[in-house]
Amino acid sequence: MKVLIFTTYCLSFAVLLLTTYYLLPTYSASAEAIGIAITQTTYNIEVLPGDSYSGQITVFNQSENLPLPVNLKLNLWNIRENSDLSAEASAQADDIEFVTAEEALNATKWFDVGGVSSYLLGAKDTPEEDRQVNFTINVPAETPPGSYFVIMRFSAVIPPHYYTELGPRANPEIAALFFIRVPNLNLDGATNDYNAEISELTPKGQESIDFLARIFPAAEAGVFEDIVKEMTARVRNTGIYHFAASGTVTIHNMFGVEVARGELPKKIMLPNRTRAFDITVQNEGGFLARNFNLGPYTATMVLEVPDSASPIVETIHFWAFPWKALLASLFAIVVVVIFHRRVWLAARVLISRKP
Repeated sequence: MKVLIFTTYCLSFAVLLLTTYYLLPTYSASAEAIGIAITQTTYNIEVLPGDSYSGQITVFNQSENLPLPVNLKLNLWNIRENSDLSAEASAQADDIEFVTAEEALNATKWFDVGGVSSYLLGAKDTPEEDRQVNFTINVPAETPPGSYFVIMRFSAVIPPHYYTELGPRANPEIAALFFIRVPNLNLDGATNDYNAEISELTPKGQESIDFLARIFPAAEAGVFEDIVKEMTARVRNTGIYHFAASGTVTIHNMFGVEVARGELPKKIMLPNRTRAFDITVQNEGGFLARNFNLGPYTATMVLEVPDSASPIVETIHFWAFPWKALLASLFAIVVVVIFHRRVWLAARVLISRKP
């Protein structure tokens, strides 16, 4: 019987959940679903230097008949540069990376799990199907302020005799993410711990009309046949703390009237990482604004940053020039004028004829 493997990697707001389920063959007549689960998948906590935080997490065996040994491992992690990982979309393993740090900044060393790194879970619906993991995070007093990211990984170990075929073998794994914020105790107000910059804001999904772009030099973002309906932004977290990105993109016409608006998708901004945002803008104008867009437009992105006196703002300019529609309209007008002229001439000839 072939080995069937199902893998699911999911991220919720401020969390990344890596879950893998497998269907493995047994010696019985049917395959059995094997997997593990945990009660909490994210911890967003704040711990002062020299202080500690205690919590617990329970791991469950979801296998019907198979007892599972489970190993616990701690790693530092980060989101890959330019990752498109969002808080509401499914994640791929390539969106995160395990990283290293010098001893003084290695947050995995702050964790105390009671010296236990392996557990034996009984089969599902047995008294031993779950184990409670108690942990304490002790932040050293000399820890510099900032955000620290630790992933607690639970890997089930499938007994070798459970496989009936040779080939690659992988074990179910599930993980909880820890977002640990160590606050800045400096109260003189000289530092700005939250900060970000918008490195790029461009239209997406539409090709600029090159020959028209040379005619309208003020349209640095391009000239398009229709108003832009989707934007791409790149934002870099230049502060020392992580935060949830929020903001808007609005489009105004030449008269300063807002004709379209879109919300930034929810994404976690990790320090020293650039994230890509795809923003869909919805047309809010009337019939003419929805069906016949012509003239210069301004797109403005407003990014909200925690504890910031003012939001981060980026503005670009583009033109909408529906030249195909204009050409068709001009052709129709010419046809009507010619037809009208011929009809008028024919009428004059008929009127001027002598009986």
